[in-house]
Amino acid sequence: MFRGSELCWNLPRLQNCGSPLAMTTHEDKLVVAYDSNKLAVFDMLNQCLHQWTTDNLSKLPKNFLNRYNRIVGVLPVG
Repeated sequence: MFRGSELCWNLPRLQNCGSPLAMTTHEDKLVVAYDSNKLAVFDMLNQCLHQWTTDNLSKLPKNFLNRYNRIVGVLPVG
């Protein structure tokens, strides 16, 4: 949706991911960390899930997902 010179896009709600806690952008990608410790990458140009997410979201280790500590910051590493 366009608002003047802005492009607004509501992120799709991912089942069983929880609430977003942290996010960052890198080039045309948006990385989102959820309160369930799951990570998702979105393709901002095509406004869809990035292939990394569909390939890896279900492969995250259970011991990582069950940790008490949550991801509260995400930084691009270049």
